[in-house]
Order: sequence, then C-alpha cells, then structure tokens
Amino acid sequence: NRLELIQLNDYNHVNCIEKLYLSNNKLNSIHDSIFQNFSKLSEVYLDNNFISHFNQSLFCVTKIKTLSLSFNNLTEIIISNLNRLSNLLLSGNSLNGSKIFIHSNLTNLKHLELNMNKIEFLPKEILNNLTNLKYLDLSSNFLRKIEFNLIFEEIQILKLDNNSLSDIYFFCMPKLAHLNLNLNRLSYFNYKNID
Repeated sequence: NRLELIQLNDYNHVNCIEKLYLSNNKLNSIHDSIFQNFSKLSEVYLDNNFISHFNQSLFCVTKIKTLSLSFNNLTEIIISNLNRLSNLLLSGNSLNGSKIFIHSNLTNLKHLELNMNKIEFLPKEILNNLTNLKYLDLSSNFLRKIEFNLIFEEIQILKLDNNSLSDIYFFCMPKLAHLNLNLNRLSYFNYKNID
C-alpha cells in the first residue's frame, strides 16, 4: 500500500476491531486521537513505515498485547501504560540505549525485539522489571559489554549475536535454552547460577 495518512471520519464502526495491520505503507506520523475509539484493539502492526515519532498516548486502551513498530525511523521510544503488553517488536530502527524507556509496569512483557538498532549500551533500568521475559533479541547492534545482574527466571531465548561484545556477565537464567553469541569479540564470559 501507499498510505501516507490515516483518516477515520466515522469512529463508531471501529470499536469492534481487535487486530489492526498497517504495515508496509508510507506512514510517517499518526494523529494522536486516531485509536481513541478502538476499545477492543489488542494487536497493532505498523512495521515498514516511516514513523519517526511514536506517542503511546495514541492508545487510550490498555488492552494492547502486541505492538509492532519494526523497520521504521524511530530514534526514541517510551512505553509505560500498556500494562497488558506481552509482545513489543522494535527491530530495524535507529534506537540507541539512552533513548529507550520501558517502564516498570510492563510486567506482562514476554517477547522483546530490539535487534538491528544502534544500541551501544543497555541501561539496567530497561530490564529491571521485565522479569517475565521469555524472548529477548538484542542481535545486530553495537553492544560492547552487557551485564544481566537480575534473575531472569523465565528467559528461554537470548540473542546477542552480531555485536561487539567483549564482556558478558549472566546471573541465574534457569530456563535458558537458546543463547546466541556468534560474531562477537568475547574475551570474558561469566555465568553464575543459583539453585
């Protein structure tokens, strides 16, 4: 498609929509009140557009479980009030570690994709309260060092390949089944498990 702008003149008929696919368009911005009456909306796909700014207040509905903003032009992201969010897909943007704000009330987040961005470091605050994560993809970034000081009891898949990692420190990931560290510069790897 070639959508550059979304206009919904009659909002009354959108309240039954549960999944919205607007991927592969030319959207560069979204009007602040566009999703206001989507009361049942649980999945939103805005991949492969030209979105450079995302305002999470677009979604007054907190029922959103999946939000995909992969392959846009985002340089900053703030996610806080979507407390039912379980899948957050942010691959292929221009995000760096200092401009990613994922707040503590996202305790249902299970799947987080931050691969193919420009992340050089990952502030501990990002992962602090995401203890229910099962899938974390940080591959194809510019990470040099990473410390997982928290107990990630649920994490099963961790992708850190294609970075510049030299030091990695892990602490207690009892369900970790898949760890990808390919294409790094590892000189130090420390994994401590507690039973």
